[in-house]
Amino acid sequence: MIPTIINGRQVYPPRNYPDVLQPQELHDSDLMRYQFSNWRWREPVLTATGETVDDVLKINDDFGQCVQMCYFKKLLSKHSAHPN
Repeated sequence: MIPTIINGRQVYPPRNYPDVLQPQELHDSDLMRYQFSNWRWREPVLTATGETVDDVLKINDDFGQCVQMCYFKKLLSKHSAHPN
């Protein structure tokens, strides 16, 4: 892969997915990238109590649900991202 120079630094494009795109055959960052790019939401449905929207399909949602939990529980709010 040929890097792009951004602000004087070499930035490489992300690696391509493996040839096989079955989630059970992916691991680590490949699985995370697959799940984030294939995370889907349910279509809005009108029920007797009203419309349901923004429901996540229970497919490829492991990493997305983890990020949501960390955000809503404020698990990372007390930690500085600054290296010093």
